[in-house]
Amino acid sequence: MKYSLPILFFLFCNLSVSQIKQIEYEFDQGNYSNVIKISNELMNNSNSLEEKLILNKYINQAHINLSQPEEFLTGIKRTRNLDTNKIRRDIYYYNELSNYYQNQLRIDSAIFFSNKSMKILSENFKKIDSNLKCDVYSRFGSSHRNRGVKSFNKITPLSMEWDERNTILNKYLDTASQYTKSNYIKSDIYLKKGLVYLDALANNYSSDGGNVNAVGHKSFLLSNKNFQEVADNSKNNFQISKAYLFIGLNHFYLKKYNEADAYYQKATEKILLNGTITHYPIYINILNWRGWNYDIWFNETKDLKLLDLSIKYYKQNVKQWALLNPRDKNNKLGKNDGYRENATSKLTASLGKKYLLTNNSIFLKESFQYSDYSKYPNFPEREFSIEKIQLQLKENEAFIQNITTGHPYQEIIFLILKGEAHFILNDKSITNFSYYRVNELHQFNDLKTFKKWSYILYNSKFKKVDSILKTKDITDVIISNSDYNPTINYDIIISDTLSKTWKTQPYLFHKYNFSYSLCVRSFLESRENHKSVKPVLGLTIGDFENDVDLRFSKKLITEFSKKYKSEKLDITTNLKNSNIALILSHGNSKYENEIGEIRTSAATTFSVDDVFNMNLENDFIIVTSCSSNASQTNYSEGSSGNFSKAFRYSGVKSTLTTSWDIDDKANSFIMSQFFKYLSKGEAKNRALWKAKKDYWNQSVDEEEFKPLYWAPYILTGNVDSVEITKNSKINWNWSWLLLILPIGYFIYYKRR
Repeated sequence: MKYSLPILFFLFCNLSVSQIKQIEYEFDQGNYSNVIKISNELMNNSNSLEEKLILNKYINQAHINLSQPEEFLTGIKRTRNLDTNKIRRDIYYYNELSNYYQNQLRIDSAIFFSNKSMKILSENFKKIDSNLKCDVYSRFGSSHRNRGVKSFNKITPLSMEWDERNTILNKYLDTASQYTKSNYIKSDIYLKKGLVYLDALANNYSSDGGNVNAVGHKSFLLSNKNFQEVADNSKNNFQISKAYLFIGLNHFYLKKYNEADAYYQKATEKILLNGTITHYPIYINILNWRGWNYDIWFNETKDLKLLDLSIKYYKQNVKQWALLNPRDKNNKLGKNDGYRENATSKLTASLGKKYLLTNNSIFLKESFQYSDYSKYPNFPEREFSIEKIQLQLKENEAFIQNITTGHPYQEIIFLILKGEAHFILNDKSITNFSYYRVNELHQFNDLKTFKKWSYILYNSKFKKVDSILKTKDITDVIISNSDYNPTINYDIIISDTLSKTWKTQPYLFHKYNFSYSLCVRSFLESRENHKSVKPVLGLTIGDFENDVDLRFSKKLITEFSKKYKSEKLDITTNLKNSNIALILSHGNSKYENEIGEIRTSAATTFSVDDVFNMNLENDFIIVTSCSSNASQTNYSEGSSGNFSKAFRYSGVKSTLTTSWDIDDKANSFIMSQFFKYLSKGEAKNRALWKAKKDYWNQSVDEEEFKPLYWAPYILTGNVDSVEITKNSKINWNWSWLLLILPIGYFIYYKRR
């Protein structure tokens, strides 16, 4: 959700009282587009730096209230550049940066920048005006509420219960309230106070039984009290609508579904003007939460009418989100995909539930359509269906479309074989596997922890699949990963926890040959448009004379230069001219980075942004740098800035990237074996599977059996064989000797 920050009032400027009041009036009415329009007009006619600062800040707050985070981010950067007062500038910028990150649900970043602005304020308290003090205290209390109690000691050394946490956060918010007389700002603070208690309620509520403990009941009462204060006293319909929306959510947690829906309806009425919705971001949230309310209500009653209402509101949400946030080919990273407002994945689940209840294949087909709309929306449009996938599958292949929803947490799996399709819904007794836990699996330091989380993955995402596949003759499995957990590497999932060593773990790698696809459309594109081109193998290795040397990779390049018809090229020339491009380098990619990056030398880099700007037709690109499949996650764009996505979007048919930091020696062995099998005509997925097994079979030390060494590889896209030409073993420079051999033979026998 987006929360308005206080409107700032400034002295010593030439803006008239009537102009300020006009902007404040538009804010009170929730007419944020008018705020931007009026402020821009005034700014165009002003030569005063202070006036421009004031107006920029109004514009920024309007953008965040209109659910326009990227415009807001651009605006606060512009404001920072305008302000010559360094202390004020830094406090404002870091505080609003915290606002931006909380808006994106990137909680750690929100807290980090809130702490930073609070520190500067504390050191310069007397120099700062009351409005900015109000902002900082308000943001601090709001950003830290997301931590719960276990990690709340980030701002205090004490461990505490929920009541203590609530008291501390409210002290910050009450302090913020002391620095303002604005009704608008006070209402905003009451909303934040209510959310402190709503969070406590949400964390003291069992989604299975709907039970709420004493802390939850107390939080319910105090939360509603603060929200009702806004509903009764705010002049801003947007704020009132949010208050009713949150009261509805409170009732939902107490399983008061009728009351919850009544408040959601009241929230809708507050943003209606002559039958027209005046604020679509809040309306989209209302639709989502109404759908969720009916969704859970149906789960308890099995009343099909409630399921139909869930589907109705989710569909309206999806439609409105598409209108509010249209996507185009330039929106590559999906920063504004709005997964938490967009109910596409939950709609997939609800339609699937209806299929399971009615056995009507119409609902299965519709559910499948929405499942792919939830992922990589900018991937080229094409017709897709379960039947079209089946036409592309071989008898030994299975395709899995995996979708995960939050609120409620559900795992949806479409298992598609050549002659059959299965819809699997896991929504009972499964553990929420957050994407950051997937990213932590690659550390592999603690076998006990690894087994716990790897087996949780098996139960939620593959156990039921496994029970079906073991009755079939299936070896090759193509995974279209969940947009919630886009970086899962199925090789390292284990099917039980009985084994006590890394070597003896029952990895799925032993049973199945996994490859990956961004989405259904990506899979069909890779199968339908595969055309072999003239084989050209390009080799690129980073130059690290003054860095950590890739000595095994250097030997590998020398080996390949002798074995295969190939050419050493710089990275850009390699990508543009080679059908098959092998890149060995150091990687800078991390799961918290917005975009992936590799180092081509100690001083130069090559990034995912560089790839997005290219138009490529390569058959196969292999990037064996550390974590080349890693980047920040933006829901519905998966790991949105990684190399496998970027190359597939740019026209490359298939990629091989890595899930974590790789070992240079192990990588060189596996790549050597991989190319050996490729040169014999093996399919890419088969060649990789055999190469990993070769590494496994030659390993001796227990350390080498850790997935760290053999399992980082992610093959995405087309799996067909590629042509790699071997160098001839005959040195044709001495071929003239072949011409004189018959002459010598003739002379020898003549003399006899």
